[in-house]
Amino acid sequence: MSSASPTARSASGTRVAVLLTLALALLAGVFVHPLAGIVLAALAGLLIVRPFEPVTALAAVAGAASFVNNEGGHLTRDLSLLSIVVAYALVSIAIARRRGRWHAPGGPLVVALLAFLAWTLISTVRGALAGHIWRYTGLELSAMLMMGFAWLAGGLRLEVADLRPARTLMILVGLVLVGFGVWSYAVNHIRTGGIWFLPLPGMLAVLALASALHTHSRRARFGWTVLMGLFLLQQTISFSRGYWLGLIAALPWTAYAYAGRGPGSGARWRRTGSVALLAISLAVITTVATSLTFGWTDLPQMIGTRFNSSFSTKNSSESASNIERLVEYAATFRLIRQNPLFGLGMGYELRIRNPVFHVITRQWYVHHTYLWIWLKQGLVGLVLLLVLLWQAFRLGARGARSPDDAQAAWCLTAAGATLYLSVVDMTTYHLAEVNATTFQSLLWGFALALSRPAHWRLVWRAAPARVAGALPQA
Repeated sequence: MSSASPTARSASGTRVAVLLTLALALLAGVFVHPLAGIVLAALAGLLIVRPFEPVTALAAVAGAASFVNNEGGHLTRDLSLLSIVVAYALVSIAIARRRGRWHAPGGPLVVALLAFLAWTLISTVRGALAGHIWRYTGLELSAMLMMGFAWLAGGLRLEVADLRPARTLMILVGLVLVGFGVWSYAVNHIRTGGIWFLPLPGMLAVLALASALHTHSRRARFGWTVLMGLFLLQQTISFSRGYWLGLIAALPWTAYAYAGRGPGSGARWRRTGSVALLAISLAVITTVATSLTFGWTDLPQMIGTRFNSSFSTKNSSESASNIERLVEYAATFRLIRQNPLFGLGMGYELRIRNPVFHVITRQWYVHHTYLWIWLKQGLVGLVLLLVLLWQAFRLGARGARSPDDAQAAWCLTAAGATLYLSVVDMTTYHLAEVNATTFQSLLWGFALALSRPAHWRLVWRAAPARVAGALPQA
């Protein structure tokens, strides 16, 4: 009796694995949570199609982190599911190191990153010794420690072509978030926060712009421009003034960094203008279509009122959040004065008295990332964070001048997305959430890897020194 060939046995085993994992994903989605089924199905797909491929694994971490909902009441469950993907990515990096595909990267960005994370851990110990709430500390650390993936991704030996699966996964996640935004209005009929409107599509709009400008194919440029229009739609209907301000800063800078001045700038600016005009037109058309669908009677007035209220403190519903945040900022500054240099430690809980309703709110966050860091890590932590952001922006801006268009697009995205989120963080605390932090860190890591950084040699124990003049053994 003849036995089956190895190829046939392999194909049969793959089919069995696919059916088994799909069944497990379906059961997890029905009896646990739909998100559990999605995560399990994604991991199974990675294991079957590209087992322990580090780039795809890192992209899966960023994708899974994008769906962690800090306001849904199931944060522990969401972070537990994310930890499974994180473990898979760490194993993939370990395998890559053993195969010689990963080496510890160095350079100014890595030094700034390690310094900030080290000070974060010191501030965590100080907070624990002060008796701060450990649950809040865990939430803060779960986000900031994800920045370490920038170092892990930066150590990979890769070419731009290796990043295509990661880019595809990022775009798919962004399109899902665009759908979330539209679906939110269909379900809730009002503007909501949380997972429905995240800043990730804003960073993806920068990716789409950078990619459209650096491609020579008209068809590819049109595709990127359409994607940019969709991502801008999501950011527009979010009615988040912080997102709008971030785009106002990041998109023009991205365009200028590409077109610039000097020989050939006229042609580059014409390309930039055509891409921007089409993307904005698509964003306007889709936004108007969305407004008609949901019965928004005066869209221009809604957008204008929302934007103008960014700088208003009048007694109105549009500026109510501004007044609340001014009260929050004032309370934060009073607390900062207690220890401005080193901060009060991670996990500190703020108690803020509302002067209007005369109630006391308790919260661990501040709607201003830089004030939040100053409060808990002091001026030392704030300076380290600003240095880290500058080094990341500088690395991306330098790589954007590469003669390789694909590499320049990735690096330009890293710089533009850093600028975008740095502005957004003036009105939010996304550094304390895994969504945007993980996504941004992955962009930093890929830009670092493409820049061919110097590598550090990790030595776990010193080799025994040879004794000078030792007698040879018999």
